[in-house]
Amino acid sequence: MKQEIKKYDWIDAMRGYAILLVMMIHTSILFLGDSFHLKMITRIGDLGVTMFFIVSSYTLFNSYKNRLIVDGEKAGYFFFIRRFFRIAPLYYLAGIFYILIAVFYHSMWINPPIKPINIIANFTFLNGIYLPAINYIPPGGWSVGVEMLFYLTIPFLFSKIKTIHNAFIFLIISILCSFALQIILCFLITNYTHYSWVSLRGWHLYFWFPNQFPVFCFGILLFFSTQTKIKYKEWMLAFSLILIILLSLINYQNSFPRFLIQREYLYATAFCIFAFSLSKTNFKFMIKPINQLGQVSFSAYLIHFIIIEIIGKLFRLVFHEGINSDINFIIVFALVVITTYFFSKMTYKIERYGISVGESLIEKIKNKHSNRPDRLQA
Repeated sequence: MKQEIKKYDWIDAMRGYAILLVMMIHTSILFLGDSFHLKMITRIGDLGVTMFFIVSSYTLFNSYKNRLIVDGEKAGYFFFIRRFFRIAPLYYLAGIFYILIAVFYHSMWINPPIKPINIIANFTFLNGIYLPAINYIPPGGWSVGVEMLFYLTIPFLFSKIKTIHNAFIFLIISILCSFALQIILCFLITNYTHYSWVSLRGWHLYFWFPNQFPVFCFGILLFFSTQTKIKYKEWMLAFSLILIILLSLINYQNSFPRFLIQREYLYATAFCIFAFSLSKTNFKFMIKPINQLGQVSFSAYLIHFIIIEIIGKLFRLVFHEGINSDINFIIVFALVVITTYFFSKMTYKIERYGISVGESLIEKIKNKHSNRPDRLQA
């Protein structure tokens, strides 16, 4: 008998907020100059991926816990099948689409020429560690590569992290290890190569898996915090929002390692409090209006790049250089969100198809295993 895995509206709401942040930062790239005053707000949009990673690790731990009951000893094997078919079909189609865009059109998101080795790295989800391909085709693919690498760690992490205390200790260890690795790389790059540490840290070494791994660990801590009897108070939701605002006022101009506590880890703390509050709050207006966008957030993530470019070009045809005002940003951003959601509802069907293929494959494996002669004799 197939057991249904419980879903939570607040998780989709978190994904909805995350994709809004991502679309906000990418839309803001169209706007330059002193007349664009919202830059102080839009710059935190890159942390939408941080929010995605936290929610992802929470749901992975929650799903793996339930799948152990349903799938037993094959839980790990089936976990990877489900993850691959959940991500790969739409991701590969998006990759092919953006390759065609790169060949026939000069896109703002893709730097020619197309390099086969980078395409291979992205399509095998190794771009999270292969630095030349860290953010190539499709645009934003770095986060998918990093997340796929994190999937590989789930069975091991789940077997070792059993309590909120374990989760906290592991988070601290992951931050220290990531910090130590960055210090070593800073020393080696600065003293033994001709590369710029600031340049590499600002792009490749920021995106790559070892630097992002602690963010996932925040999500694991969030998972165990929701499983405990921590008493929730409504002021926690307001506190998390105030903390996010205060963090956005900090000047992060000093590059790592001079600024020892990474910006992503500070925000991850605030996002975890926000997520915990959403999981407990009675304020449904914080959840219901946004969770439908969260349901199609992966589709939205992959397609919003080209939508931003098209809407930006059309808007400039009308307003010419006058696009750089705050009101125009709000209009363009609203158009991007609405249009992306509309098309994501369609591409989400590809996601659903991939999920169904994965489930069908698992059922075939289960049936084949149950019909083995040794099983029948037993």
